[in-house]
Amino acid sequence: MLDANVIADKVILGLPVNTPYGEFKPFSIEEYMKRVSSISILSYGKKKLLAELGKAYQLANKEVTDEKVHEMLKELYELPLFYLLKEYFNEYLQHYIIILRFTLFYKFDEQNETDEEKNLTEVRDFLFGLTDEEFDEIRKILMTLNNQTEKIAFLNPKIQRGQDKKELYFTGNTDDSPNLSTMITTCVTYSGIDFSVISKWNAFQLQHAFQRIAYLINYETTRLFATVATDVDIENWTKNIDLQYEEKNTDKQFNEFKKQLSGIRNSK
Repeated sequence: MLDANVIADKVILGLPVNTPYGEFKPFSIEEYMKRVSSISILSYGKKKLLAELGKAYQLANKEVTDEKVHEMLKELYELPLFYLLKEYFNEYLQHYIIILRFTLFYKFDEQNETDEEKNLTEVRDFLFGLTDEEFDEIRKILMTLNNQTEKIAFLNPKIQRGQDKKELYFTGNTDDSPNLSTMITTCVTYSGIDFSVISKWNAFQLQHAFQRIAYLINYETTRLFATVATDVDIENWTKNIDLQYEEKNTDKQFNEFKKQLSGIRNSK
């Protein structure tokens, strides 16, 4: 299995990613835009899928207790992810077929294979011919290739309801989430490069460039805070970009930001 850092290094440089399954290529920015809904499915691991299954089951059987659902989900959790997808979430596998079509089987286009139904059938045969372990490896490659991390979820319905509320709190205002135009114009404005240069980037390169700029701006901001308030931690703008770390530490970052603001107010 290729190390995720090796894959990321190759993608950031626009190099092909050679694996035992063939050569993968990242989505261009345009391709990413077209298939973003399919890409988001990659982040649904076993716990997230089962949490959704538990919610649907309780919705259809209102008399069922959290404890019973929890026990049911714990038993299902012992099954492989690929089996669960085939058995309960078959429609999700269609998204894997679409992603593989344009990241692993992209040479169909170079070979002028215009029968798309035939192309997708070949991709489907490849996918369903994988073992559980091979599917897990393919998924990890695709997640790294597309900058995705596994969603945080819980088998306990009560705890999952709390997680849902937390996600709603932090993502409820979708206007605050940077869209593609924001990411592109930020990179152009901050670096001074031309739009035509960014149009040749892959989606992974754009996401990482935007995140690095965000780190730099955050570093400058915390450095400014430190000149007027005590007990302010200056951000390290050279830290590795780890989306999973960012997701898991949302609460911590929010609390740190509140503490910094409080320090400024108290210093006045």
